[in-house]
Amino acid sequence: MAPHSQAPSPSKGKGKVKEYFTWTPEMDKVLGECFIEQMKQGKKLDGKCAWKNTSWTAAINALADKLQVRVDKKKILSRLKTWEKHYETLQPLLVSCNSGSAITWDYSKGRVEVHDENVWNERVEANPKLAPYRRKIIVENWEEICTIFSQDRANGQGGHTLREMNAEETVGESVNLGDPFETCEEDEIMRLMMGYQKRKEAASSSTFQGMNKKPSSSNIMCGFMKQIAENFGEFMVTERQILVATKKSYTGRYT
Repeated sequence: MAPHSQAPSPSKGKGKVKEYFTWTPEMDKVLGECFIEQMKQGKKLDGKCAWKNTSWTAAINALADKLQVRVDKKKILSRLKTWEKHYETLQPLLVSCNSGSAITWDYSKGRVEVHDENVWNERVEANPKLAPYRRKIIVENWEEICTIFSQDRANGQGGHTLREMNAEETVGESVNLGDPFETCEEDEIMRLMMGYQKRKEAASSSTFQGMNKKPSSSNIMCGFMKQIAENFGEFMVTERQILVATKKSYTGRYT
């Protein structure tokens, strides 16, 4: 396996040779697995290509040990930036089409699969960078790219790759608890709610009248915090009263 090759490059008469480094699918696989493991160890920093120094060293060593490929941090960073471009170009398209089948991702071929030409043409017209991903650009490690660059996963919030999202089914859970307000006395509930609303409006009016005296900012903040605490306390009391009234009415109807 030849991971890279050199080709002559004209450089304004100095006869320099520019080195072109070619990444193989095997190298991408090793690199992706390495950085995913680094993520699990908490070595991903803020930013899509920001990692602790030990992560770069681990990636260099992984490629050397598993594939006998010698690379430096600069080349690895360049590869990550290429992955980042893939992600930023493809992810919005695939997420927006996730609920339908107009455009999907073919994991076996590593490219976009189009099921609706009209939709595809509209998307390409809006973003011409998408065009090569249908036939020219192949991304065989798309799932690993999603794992590395997904913000949810980077933040530890359990984000999903596109494969996981497509495999999931949305199941709506429905628990029939009945409507408690159908089995309680409406007059009692309305009385409690109206009382709470009147106390809330009176407290709000008092607060804003006091503000016309131009108190200090600290006093204003203290006043608001006090009002929030009082309103919350009253709300909890009222909610409890409503639940008690509901329970009594519900019990009375079935005893």
